[in-house]
Amino acid sequence: MKKGLPIILAVITLTFVAYYKFDTKKVNFIALGDGIALGENSSGKISVSFNDYLKEELAQKRQVKFYTKDFCKKDMRIKDLRNQIDTNYQIKYKNKKISINQAIHNANLITLSIGATDLFYSLKINNTYLKAKDEEYIYKQVDNLFKDLEKLIKQIRKDYDKKLIVIGFYNPLTNQNYINNEIYDEVFSYCDDLYYKLSYKYNFTYIKTNNLIRKNKKYLPNSNSIHLNKQGYKQIAKEIINVVNFDKI
Repeated sequence: MKKGLPIILAVITLTFVAYYKFDTKKVNFIALGDGIALGENSSGKISVSFNDYLKEELAQKRQVKFYTKDFCKKDMRIKDLRNQIDTNYQIKYKNKKISINQAIHNANLITLSIGATDLFYSLKINNTYLKAKDEEYIYKQVDNLFKDLEKLIKQIRKDYDKKLIVIGFYNPLTNQNYINNEIYDEVFSYCDDLYYKLSYKYNFTYIKTNNLIRKNKKYLPNSNSIHLNKQGYKQIAKEIINVVNFDKI
């Protein structure tokens, strides 16, 4: 029996190590945000989002233990997501109730796409020249938006210190002859700068999408919608895959 004891202990140890290594490869992935995170297409219907493409990529490399985009809502604003967290909003997942704070706490990968609805309410998009006071208003609104966005990210980071991927804004105005194009290009560039500052402060991966998507009719077939088609969402997913090392999540 004494001779067999070391062998038994070795088997138990190897089994524990093997299980531990396997378990650390599991990914708990939640998507947070608006219709872009949800996969709303240019017709207003819910389809495949960049998050679904990411989940497919992860499933090929790692075991995805948990994935949901059910916390995402069409037209969600920053304050709506903050309210979800404050009220501990719940969803049903495999006949069980899961709260958003529980999901955030247990995740090791979170993507966040929020603020597009807030931004486009502020841009004063019409076919007349913007006056100086209009431009001042827009930049003031953008600054206020990012103050709210910082509060949200800080709120998430209170209970979550793992991989956070934040998706930036893109210019959806496909009309190349639009008279205010130059001004809006500067606004979206300004948004990128503000996102980068937040990414350093709160340690998240920022995905700049404007250069990928801006004004591209191939990804934005409906000029009256800010939402992408499947090709556009796949392009964002490719950019995330290029930037993020999923083996280290």
